[in-house]
Amino acid sequence: MGPTSRPRHSTAVRPGNLPGRSAIPAIVAFIAACDNPQPPTACNTIAQQTLHVGQTATVDPCFEDPNMDELALTVESSDRGVATADLRGGGVSLRGVSPGTTKVTVTATDPDEMTGTMSFDVVVPNRPPSGKGKMPPARLIPRGTARWDLAQYFEEPDGEVLFYSAASSNDAVASPTVTDFALGVFARAEGTATITVTATDPGGLTATQEVGVTVVEPVRLLRDDFASKESLDDWLFTDANREVRDGKLRMTTSKADALALARTPLSATEWEITASMGNGTGDSWAQILMFTTDSRYTAYAFQLGADTTGTFDDLTGNSETNYRLLVWDANAGWWTAPPDAYGTSDAVKNVNELMQVTFSAQRGHFSAKVDDEELFRIPHAPYPDEVAILGLAVWGLRGTTGKLGIFDWVEVFGLDP
Repeated sequence: MGPTSRPRHSTAVRPGNLPGRSAIPAIVAFIAACDNPQPPTACNTIAQQTLHVGQTATVDPCFEDPNMDELALTVESSDRGVATADLRGGGVSLRGVSPGTTKVTVTATDPDEMTGTMSFDVVVPNRPPSGKGKMPPARLIPRGTARWDLAQYFEEPDGEVLFYSAASSNDAVASPTVTDFALGVFARAEGTATITVTATDPGGLTATQEVGVTVVEPVRLLRDDFASKESLDDWLFTDANREVRDGKLRMTTSKADALALARTPLSATEWEITASMGNGTGDSWAQILMFTTDSRYTAYAFQLGADTTGTFDDLTGNSETNYRLLVWDANAGWWTAPPDAYGTSDAVKNVNELMQVTFSAQRGHFSAKVDDEELFRIPHAPYPDEVAILGLAVWGLRGTTGKLGIFDWVEVFGLDP
């Protein structure tokens, strides 16, 4: 807050140039004022100023000095967290910072350190938060979860931190929690519920949003027992030799460095795939593939089979894995391996032994198990759970062909999006 000033005015009386009789009273009064200094006084008043956060205004204070002295001005806001006040040229510049009221005091000081002041209030009104956009509804299975980042659905015009709370119209169906500015909903039982979210600013003003939650039991979307070769008509094969023998699909790689793949349309969310499957050769990896509707994370591959040659070392950082989840990242143009979704388990069978394998994206998590042993459970965010195609595949060691995957049956439960 720097000083500003106005010119000093004075009158000089010189010997030999005496004034006339009529000028003597004025000179005497001037001399008396010099002998008896008087403080400056305000010559105007400034009304209360109202500014929103981020708004600015300029006001012009006025002071007079009886002694015609040069005056220095300073300005102070009693709470610069509400509004700032600074000297700019000959005026006072104000800026709203946060809701509240502050008193601005302008002080004029003469050379004798005598002062005069004027004060006025600056009010920064508190404006309520408001909803932004519409929170998308959720469809869950029992014990499933959904999450919304609340900062995406509320805005606060004064830039204050909002505090959130949530309530359910039916806690027996879905119950909400708010943690770290995010809404989480846990599905308890079949039915519908409306979740009301309230955003409250520090001044107690509020805004609300509602989001619908439907909880349903998953249904069977697909079952194939590969009972005959006619069942293969429902699948599209790529780079694969295939046959149905003893009620099992036997699929071998027909091209080096290529995946033998069988795929079929399957639109689902909250899905769970179970298959009886295994490897018929070594250095090969039978797998379940899910192709998503996302533009970045376009496919998930859950593989089974020992990696004895370090093929996946660069992805997993682990030279001894016999199960692994891989995600195709279109931005990177290659597979990535989510942490904690690969490793070694005695539950993974040897060559020519079938396993009951389950791979799912349900209740907010990816999970996998072989027979009754869970291999991993990880949050599937940021990966989507909406898929469009189911695949069964076998992948062989680089440069090899004829790698065999065996599939006895496959079944999918989930929700049709």
